[in-house]
Amino acid sequence: MDIEQSIYEFSFMFRTFTGFTVKNYLNSYRLYCAALDLRDSNKQLVEVAYTHGFSSQQAFTRSFSQIYGTTPAQFRLQRPSISPFPPENLLSTRRKPSMELMQCFENVRFIKKDAFYVVGVEVDIRYNSDDGTSPIGGLWDVWGNEKIAEQIPGQVLGGVV
Repeated sequence: MDIEQSIYEFSFMFRTFTGFTVKNYLNSYRLYCAALDLRDSNKQLVEVAYTHGFSSQQAFTRSFSQIYGTTPAQFRLQRPSISPFPPENLLSTRRKPSMELMQCFENVRFIKKDAFYVVGVEVDIRYNSDDGTSPIGGLWDVWGNEKIAEQIPGQVLGGVV
């Protein structure tokens, strides 16, 4: 089975079991954790945004407002009660998947790992400019020419883990 097929099947099964796409589930969980942070800490809004994986305070405010119906600043002042996410009955409220689909998850185990860093290369893309996305092609050149891989401490060798 190729990786694209596996990703498709996982996404399909995840949505069947939870009613969420993987992206929506993760975004909802990040926003829930951010809401707890807003309620329980005095961190600046931008710090809450970055802590929970948002690229800017504006992106955080836009996503937060869509889910909670208020801005993060107003939410902090109001301190409303927060429904837990994921809800305890997440799987029981969904239609029951077929036995064949259930068997796909038979040996799946979720484990908790310590935090780790992901290394990448940053490039500025301006879609509306003359060169468009051409800088993306140069990323491999940067990676190879600057021998970035050799500079990564604590590498895990042997492929994808």
